[in-house]
Amino acid sequence: MAIGGLPLARSAVTRTREVLRNLIDFRVRSLPIPAGALRDFDKVWSHFKQPVMPIGTIGLFPQITTLQDFLTSIDSVYLGIADTLADANANAVFRDPPESVFGPQTKAFTLRGPRLPEEPPPGPAWPDSIYFNPSFAGLGPLKRAEITVHECAHWQNNQLIQDNAQPGFENYRRMDAGTALRNAWSYSQFAMDCAFGRAQPFTDNE
Repeated sequence: MAIGGLPLARSAVTRTREVLRNLIDFRVRSLPIPAGALRDFDKVWSHFKQPVMPIGTIGLFPQITTLQDFLTSIDSVYLGIADTLADANANAVFRDPPESVFGPQTKAFTLRGPRLPEEPPPGPAWPDSIYFNPSFAGLGPLKRAEITVHECAHWQNNQLIQDNAQPGFENYRRMDAGTALRNAWSYSQFAMDCAFGRAQPFTDNE
């Protein structure tokens, strides 16, 4: 189902990169302000927070000192996500393990790079991959796209892009820009906001 949903996930990321490119270009364009730019900046602030320079990201990016650095860093992760969503790459890294390996709420998870003690060791049985729960097939198409983009964000750097804060919770509103840049939820929710106008996660049946 994740492979079948690639076009929807890809279109969300494409739309998100269009928004980011317009905002990056806006920094060097003269007035008038392009239509929708202020609304799109508000979406950036909502999901990645208003940047207070300099921003450190524990090695995910070099130190960020300008708004253009900030927006370009975000876009670089979406460029990687877009590459992961290409047919050949997704077919190579998407996997369906037995349902018994998932926790009760886990729809998908990513293994890449050094493993935590509680994770299975790397090897033929558990290669670096994005693993989808069989119950993923019962979700609505928008929820599947959201989860797919989320896991592809982890795939870019599973040690630094983690689940730091989830939309709808106070810590998501209060996190700083450095934490948001390392938050997989920020990438998936900003994409859903840019593509579908959805500031909160989709329900399972959407």
